[in-house]
Amino acid sequence: MVRAQSPDGRKGEVALRKLTIAAGIFACAACASPGTPPGGPADTAAPVLLSVVPDSGKTQVKPRAVIFHFDEVVSERPPAATSLDQLFLISPRDGTPSVDWHRKDVTVRPRKGWRSNTTYVVTLLPGMADLRGNVRNKGAQTVFSTGPSFNRGSISGNIWNWIAGSPAAQAYIEAISLPDSAAYIAVADSAGAFRVSYLPAGRFLVRGVIDDNKNRGIDRREAWDSVTVTLADSTTLGLYAIARDSIAPTLATVSADDSVTLRLTFERALAPALLPATGDVAVQGADSVRLAVLSVAVPPADTTSTGSRPPRPAPPLSLIVKLATPMKPGADYRVTISRVTGITGLSAAAVRTFRAPPASVPPAKSPELK
Repeated sequence: MVRAQSPDGRKGEVALRKLTIAAGIFACAACASPGTPPGGPADTAAPVLLSVVPDSGKTQVKPRAVIFHFDEVVSERPPAATSLDQLFLISPRDGTPSVDWHRKDVTVRPRKGWRSNTTYVVTLLPGMADLRGNVRNKGAQTVFSTGPSFNRGSISGNIWNWIAGSPAAQAYIEAISLPDSAAYIAVADSAGAFRVSYLPAGRFLVRGVIDDNKNRGIDRREAWDSVTVTLADSTTLGLYAIARDSIAPTLATVSADDSVTLRLTFERALAPALLPATGDVAVQGADSVRLAVLSVAVPPADTTSTGSRPPRPAPPLSLIVKLATPMKPGADYRVTISRVTGITGLSAAAVRTFRAPPASVPPAKSPELK
């Protein structure tokens, strides 16, 4: 069946079609024209912290939670951390803090609640971001007491990556009270400097770890150091973080710098105070002839670095052995060390075979010109 349509209806349909086409052309022209995109300029500013509740300096307070209030909605998954709780510290610590996201607000509280008569330091670390990925490079902190006064003690210092000979930036620091095991915590800055504040007087086990996986603990192969101090008011110390192995160092490679110089490289660091002496090292050829050892020494320190270096020399990973007589070119030899001691005090013998470098071939002479 064909539906009849009046002439006036056809005219209206044509007019509507022309109007639709004109609107499409206008929209395309607007899209193609240069100018600022709709919505204004892109937001590149990091979130601004407007307030922290409770304010720093309060006493006799026990809030439900500490509230960090920002000027915009912040991300639940900031780029600088795998979870939001990694950006907050509560000192003293009773485990991972409970952190809740409420758009512009983030609330923080201890898992087991606030203790009575305790000074708390709640820290926001750098790394908070907004929904566009703009990241704050500043932290913030509030200090309050659930009792009538504040603790005033502090432990400060520097932590070093001892093997690398460089500051241990963002290392995790704990000052554990030995009477009650309360753990007061902080994070070192980019120069390895740290300060654990608002401590009671007493004895503390101070521990620093290069916390690679950010779980605020010491895991296998992570570098750390510890020292026990008695705190009356304040004290300063240095921590030298290094991985602690459960086995003695092993001799990895032997190479010849020249015919009378051997470089011994170990898989683990050696105890600086217990290095092998000349009598502990034997070099013997395949013909059973022993080469006398003149000296055993640590290689010279690298002085080309312009960065900050620890006051204590790094534990060596290699030794230089000087021989009294040259090795035979291309001959096989064996190095035996009767005692190799690591930084944990474990010792063992070490043996390695190697081949002396071949005799050098003198460069060919240029033909004489007549």
